[in-house]
Amino acid sequence: MTIIERIYFYKLTVDAGAAPCVERGMLSLAICKPMMRSSAEVDDLIFGFTASSIDPRNRLIYAARITKKLTDGEYYEGDTFSSRQDCILGYDPATMLGVLAQSFMTSHPI
Repeated sequence: MTIIERIYFYKLTVDAGAAPCVERGMLSLAICKPMMRSSAEVDDLIFGFTASSIDPRNRLIYAARITKKLTDGEYYEGDTFSSRQDCILGYDPATMLGVLAQSFMTSHPI
């Protein structure tokens, strides 16, 4: 039996597909909710609701259990997640900072 440590609530204010990103049966928070990402652990639950600006009834749109937590830029390294909408950062191990990936900058001009 799994013990749930924490429960998080996420209010989705914009749905552009990347934050959160739901693709191929996986929900990720790679470019949103930094405080949640830093404190959430495997087996915690996240409930996502629409904001009033999307649906005034604030409907539940997803419930997810955290099954894996990646750290230190793992999400942006290699090909595993590179085709996902939220994989817009690269990782610079020298500075330990995320940087906008060249592929994102060329396809989304500022």
